[in-house]
Amino acid sequence: ARRITTLRAISYILFQLIGGLTGAALARSVSIKMFRSVHGGANAVAPGISSGSAFWIELLGTLFLVMAVLAASDTDRNARWPHRSALVPLEVALTIFLLHVVLIPFTGCSINPARSFGTAVVGHYWRLHWIWWVAPLVGGLVAALLYSIMFFFNESPKEELTREGVLERGGLGGIFGKGRGEQQAGTTGRTVVTTSG
Repeated sequence: ARRITTLRAISYILFQLIGGLTGAALARSVSIKMFRSVHGGANAVAPGISSGSAFWIELLGTLFLVMAVLAASDTDRNARWPHRSALVPLEVALTIFLLHVVLIPFTGCSINPARSFGTAVVGHYWRLHWIWWVAPLVGGLVAALLYSIMFFFNESPKEELTREGVLERGGLGGIFGKGRGEQQAGTTGRTVVTTSG
């Protein structure tokens, strides 16, 4: 959704992977026997569910999660209804809870490659591991594109102030055409850098 810089995105990915590994290692330290009996809690496709079905289940689950996060943390909407910002954690938590209730019987509910990576490494269980990476990444990408198209196609791109104090701009309005944000940028007197990535 281009709400953060590339460097921050890479940092989130790296530290989530480290967090997944650390969490799985801590779980293993509680009871190695129990940990091994469930392959470390690694995601697995339930009997009777094909790998293709598992892929689509995880893709749609991640799509719903990312759409919910984008909607809950949308600064434009929170500016119009200031009280909404206090509900962001609850909205996201309820979405994650509901997805786990629905998806656990089918795939163990990954919806995050870092969660699956940690348990696969520590539990040494890699069966159909590609699903837990490809499906969430595709689902997240589709969700970001859909949200941007539905709500921000003709509006100003999202902005973030970098460490150097230069304003970066993102969003599909800046990608697919001259949106309102570009018109506004010329009238504010600020120096704006348009990112291509």
